[in-house]
Amino acid sequence: IVLGSPDNTGPACVVNVKDDSPLMGEIRVHDKVVAVDDVDVREMKATEVSELLASRHKNPSRKITVLRAVDNREASDDAVGLDIIAPAGKIGIVLGSPDNTGPACVVNVKDDSPLMGEIRVHDKVVAVDDVDVREMKATEVSELLASRHKNPSRKITVLRAVDNREASDDAVGLDIIAPAGKIGIVLGSPD
Repeated sequence: IVLGSPDNTGPACVVNVKDDSPLMGEIRVHDKVVAVDDVDVREMKATEVSELLASRHKNPSRKITVLRAVDNREASDDAVGLDIIAPAGKIGIVLGSPDNTGPACVVNVKDDSPLMGEIRVHDKVVAVDDVDVREMKATEVSELLASRHKNPSRKITVLRAVDNREASDDAVGLDIIAPAGKIGIVLGSPD
């Protein structure tokens, strides 16, 4: 992949995915790289992020967390996408929808929740097991999660506000697992 950052500010942006990349079909041009192996890289230059990825090429895998624009709108730099793995059974969270619009939002994490410390109040739920739920009401998302309570695990993808700013509804956060070796992406300026 080729990474860049507009005007050398903001998160590194994918500007090219090489034809032989093992990430072809998973990572996309314009994805904004916000973390590598859970290390926040939003303040790093594209060259620094590329060097970090290259320095870990012998690792069995690397987790690249990206923000991806939705509906061709610009991804937000003030929210980070996270995947939270919920175990089977009740997960002890309460969802609500502000004004009955937008994605379901976590309004309470119960004291006995197995997700305590992982999911937070105000996290916006945007996907469940990779199913886009941004247009669903909070009750529908709760029902979807409950219907899968016997699954060994459920993946809940959330947008979490950064620096106490409001999370954006027009970007989805994704974790992409890169294998050992060269990954064939280029980080650079999208312009």
